[in-house]
Amino acid sequence: VGVVGGKNEHNNGTLWRSAWQLGCAFTFTVGARFAKPSADTTKTWTSLPAYDYEDFNAFAAASPRGAPWVAVEMGGTPLADFAHPDRAVYILGSEDNGLPSSVLRACAHHVSLPVASADRTSSFNVAVTGALVLHDRLQKRRRRDRSDGRAAVHRLLQDAGHDVEATGLQVIADQVGEGYGRLSDSVHDAVRLVA
Repeated sequence: VGVVGGKNEHNNGTLWRSAWQLGCAFTFTVGARFAKPSADTTKTWTSLPAYDYEDFNAFAAASPRGAPWVAVEMGGTPLADFAHPDRAVYILGSEDNGLPSSVLRACAHHVSLPVASADRTSSFNVAVTGALVLHDRLQKRRRRDRSDGRAAVHRLLQDAGHDVEATGLQVIADQVGEGYGRLSDSVHDAVRLVA
């Protein structure tokens, strides 16, 4: 996650810290209008790399392959309806200028945060925006993983010859799938115990 044309070092430091807490691989700035982030009280720089690019062309040349760009700017797909790619680079604009139209056009996706009513046109704080988008991504990924885990455990039990519904294993399968999100050695052990 990163900001194009950011002007506030505190916002950037807060976004950097939030990105680390919410599982990002890195942060970046493009054409930053400040010196060094000072709102990083947890020394995030020791755990999460941050890259600074002079302009968008430099960012584009260094951007990771296989990670589509997601513009976070007013007027996009509502965040609630957005299906986050498995890998993505989230690009936010500055609070005063937003994202340039050339950057919006370059992005594979365009997502926006909800507002209480249509007459509210001011942007959110950029650090808050980034944190909300990353939190949404994390929550949707966890829900997907739990659902995938439950389905995988059901398949595993059925493949082992168990009628999940008739034997009362559905509750156990759901709990194991919920807790682990993916198949694991302990699931295989549980199947051996039931068999």
